[in-house]
Amino acid sequence: FERALAPLAVGEVAGPVQTEFGWHLIALLEERHETAGQSATMREAMHKTLEREQRMAAVREYVAGLRLRYGVVVNDSLLATLDFGSEDPDLQAALRQSDAVLAVLPTGRLTVQGLYRQLIFKYFHGLAGRPEAGALRDAVFREWVDEALLSHEAQVLGLRERPALQAEAKRLERSLLCEEVLKTL
Repeated sequence: FERALAPLAVGEVAGPVQTEFGWHLIALLEERHETAGQSATMREAMHKTLEREQRMAAVREYVAGLRLRYGVVVNDSLLATLDFGSEDPDLQAALRQSDAVLAVLPTGRLTVQGLYRQLIFKYFHGLAGRPEAGALRDAVFREWVDEALLSHEAQVLGLRERPALQAEAKRLERSLLCEEVLKTL
């Protein structure tokens, strides 16, 4: 978006620009020149961003501790070789059927086949032909491992039995499902 927007003057349109969410036209409607923290709105946005970053850092630190505690083993070299961006149907079939182990967690083994299913759930049409396939593969894999660890820890701590938490989990699951369906439409 930034590259398309940079050369525009007010009132001009650029594009189309393709992202994982489809094609977009970029229109520069107005320009504002504010320094960081100048307006109350900008200060509030900066504070919210900082709070979100701090929460995410705390979660990453907690998950890193869980990885150490449970001795999680990840086969990074295998992960790096998986070309989900390939348009070769034979390679895609091999990835879809591979039982090669990518990680060992207290909940069991995470396989290439399982990662393929995770990718299809998140990116309905898969990653074939996408230049950013490697980065997306790695992000989905990290999320998958983190979610499995957090889910296991919740079970160990007995959090899954709490009715309020179960209701929130169902609400979140429905929300995520709706979001994925809307992305594919």
